[in-house]
Amino acid sequence: MINSIDYEEVSNGRRVKRVMIPRDAFREALANAIVHQDFMIHANIRIEFWDDYIEIISPGGLPDGITVEQFQSGKLSILRNEVIASVFQRLNIIESFATGIQRIRRLYLEFSEEPKFQVHGNSISVVLPRINYERKELLDTRTAEILTFLENGSKTRLEIQEILQLGRTKVNDYLVLLQDLGMIEKTGNGRGTRYQLAQSQKIW
Repeated sequence: MINSIDYEEVSNGRRVKRVMIPRDAFREALANAIVHQDFMIHANIRIEFWDDYIEIISPGGLPDGITVEQFQSGKLSILRNEVIASVFQRLNIIESFATGIQRIRRLYLEFSEEPKFQVHGNSISVVLPRINYERKELLDTRTAEILTFLENGSKTRLEIQEILQLGRTKVNDYLVLLQDLGMIEKTGNGRGTRYQLAQSQKIW
C-alpha cells in the first residue's frame, strides 16, 4: 500500500524526487470532503491507501439541486457546510468555492492518470491514482498533438477528441490549459465553438 506521497528514485544516473500523488490534489480532495460532509450521518471521512491509488470517501450524497453530471463536471457546487468552507478559504486551504474538482483535474494534467469522482447513495468518493512516470512522456505529447493539429486551421472539440482518442472531459481539460497558457483561442459558442492557435503561436 502507499505509505508516502513523496519518494526518490534514480533516473538517468541522477536521484530525483517524485510524487506518488500530487500533494495539492490530495489536500484539495480532503478539504472538499470536510466542506461537503453530511454531519447528520454518524460516520467519519475515510481515507484508503492502496497500491495504485488513494480514495477519500465523504459521508453524504449529493445535496438537492445538483445532478451527478453537474457535480462531476466541477462547474456547479452547493455548499453543505458554508462556515467551514469560508474558514478554509480564508486560511487558503481551498482556493474558491466550486473549483475543487476542476483544480484536482488540472493538477493531474501533466500526467497520464486521471482522477475519478464517484457518487454513491450516501457518500461521495474521490479516487487519486498513483503517478506512473514511465507513461508521463506520452502525456507530454498530447498538448503538442493538439497544437500540431490546429496548425491546419481551427477545429471543434469533437474533432480534437477523435484525433487524440481521449474522453471528452480529458480533452476539455487540455483545451482549458492551453487557453490559460495563451497558446490557443476559442471562438463561437455551443456547437459552433472552435479552437485555433493563438496569434503568438502561428508561424507565417
